[in-house]
Amino acid sequence: MPLWKKPSPSNTFQASLPVASPASLSPSKTTQTNFFFLIGGLIERNTAGTYLVSNVDLTPFSPKQKLPLNPDNKTSALSIVVMDQSGKKDIHPLTANVCVDDYCISSKEELPINSKGAFGPLTIPFNPQAQEIQLLASNNIIWSLKRPSHSPKILGLTKKPAQQKYSDGRIEDGYAIAWDIDNPASTRVWLVIDSKTVSHDWEVVTFTDANSRKSINVDFANLFSPDRTVDFRITITDVFSIDQLTQEKFIMLPEKTDLAVSIIAYPSLEYDNKQKIIGQNDSWEVSFLDAEAGRICRKDNLCDDKYDVTWTSSQQPICPTDLYKGELQYIFKKSGVHKITVTVQHKLKPKLRSEATATFIVPLENPYNYIDKNLGCSYP
Repeated sequence: MPLWKKPSPSNTFQASLPVASPASLSPSKTTQTNFFFLIGGLIERNTAGTYLVSNVDLTPFSPKQKLPLNPDNKTSALSIVVMDQSGKKDIHPLTANVCVDDYCISSKEELPINSKGAFGPLTIPFNPQAQEIQLLASNNIIWSLKRPSHSPKILGLTKKPAQQKYSDGRIEDGYAIAWDIDNPASTRVWLVIDSKTVSHDWEVVTFTDANSRKSINVDFANLFSPDRTVDFRITITDVFSIDQLTQEKFIMLPEKTDLAVSIIAYPSLEYDNKQKIIGQNDSWEVSFLDAEAGRICRKDNLCDDKYDVTWTSSQQPICPTDLYKGELQYIFKKSGVHKITVTVQHKLKPKLRSEATATFIVPLENPYNYIDKNLGCSYP
């Protein structure tokens, strides 16, 4: 945990929010083929049979890599069956987990009588030819979902400036992103929103029930992009069909200047009347946020060497020989108050610059301290 961190204001931005150029706002329809669903839920078995306790949970997702498309087609007491137009069935066996207190058993056999269990999650691929999906328990259909008469379609994706207030009192600026969907069959529709930048592939922002939720808030503080533009993609599905819309450069981020720089000290400090006391050869480390990628930079992995890191002291020079793999290994040559400052600045974007300062006491009676008139580098 950082022991000292410069108080950092919210990222600055213009009163009128930046927008992408009109030419970049044209949406494009794409076809998603590598799409899957996670299926799970709760079941109960009694003397009359096996029943579904709650509705089946379906979570759509698009993996980074291709997943195998072939079902097992093996027998199981519990299974998901996908039936296409010709009547062909793809069978996906399920495992049920029965838990009593903290003890759980996983099995593909039937649940014990008078017990409840959770099944899944099971991954099944999207099948555009599917007509019905069934949940079978001992060859009895306990749940099914049929292809609707009309597939849902995306009509548009819009944004407007918005603020999000959090429970800790923070207020973050960003956009409210809303979607408009045509769902003539009034079926349940699942929705996935992804974002993409020039340095990152598609990443999930949220997935939700498109019927019960019509918008989401996206904070600038959680978005990072080297060119400050972010693409957005919306995907909707009723499990039997997929519609997808991509808006390139949908959001233009305000220019970020705060790198959230922190100084970390090793080992832990001693305290004397609430003053921080440091010892000889204590190590210091910088930690900061890469404002272009949203990752934490520390020690010898300073985010692809995009940033200059400079250490200074109020008492004596700090030289390159004081640094080892990103750590400051400092020999104090004077007693008194030492104010250590670390400054981080992007090599190509000088406005990306922040610093942090930590103040310590080197007491005169410190047995490891020595007074030296030569205030050169710690290590020759």
